[in-house]
Amino acid sequence: VHAHSAESMAAVARAGCNQIEHGVFATAEVLTLMAERGTLYAPQCSLVFRNYLDNRSRFEGIGNYNADGFAAMERAIPLARAALRLALATPRLSVVYGTDAVAGSHGRNAEDLVCRVRDGGQKPMDAIVSATSLNARGLGLADRIGSIAPGLEADLIAVAGDPSLDITALRDVRFVMKGGRVHHWDAGGAGGPALGEWNTYGGDPGAMKYSPVTDVTRDNVHLLRKAWEWRTGERRDTVNRTR
Repeated sequence: VHAHSAESMAAVARAGCNQIEHGVFATAEVLTLMAERGTLYAPQCSLVFRNYLDNRSRFEGIGNYNADGFAAMERAIPLARAALRLALATPRLSVVYGTDAVAGSHGRNAEDLVCRVRDGGQKPMDAIVSATSLNARGLGLADRIGSIAPGLEADLIAVAGDPSLDITALRDVRFVMKGGRVHHWDAGGAGGPALGEWNTYGGDPGAMKYSPVTDVTRDNVHLLRKAWEWRTGERRDTVNRTR
């Protein structure tokens, strides 16, 4: 349910709603009530507001997108961030991730995670978890997506850098896998090899171009399982004589 006032948030939480969006005017009392009832909370930090404000000319004149409406958005930003900080300080409250952002913001969803860490005080890994496994739980899909575990869909991204140390690394997505299928892979960029350059193996440049062996390390080699076996058709006694 989309709700802003503390009164409306309390009402829907008591009615059994499993998740509340926005809550700009949330209070400590209503957030505690939500934690007690297991109601998930999806506050926004900046993207939805900035999307309208930065693209004002595209929205102005539509409905309540006028001078008063844009002024209200400006005032809402510090209120939204205050509600986020209050939520993060509420014991046992599950704070999930949702931008509520519309056209113009696609591809920039990471900006709200950056805002959560920089302006809301959320720990980077907590912000990432909120957008992955916690969100999957809120959608009732935790048995399919949101985590890296056997039996779940292989939905993965890789970024340039360590977002647990620098959340802005999420702005530079280099690899996208959906359901085990690679949809995007940028091997270049700052700090990485140039596009088209591959590791060499045995003095043969490009030999490892399509090989998953390049991902095998001392830490994960124990996970390898035999997928198939190549049989030459040679007689066993012949094979034994060559050893």
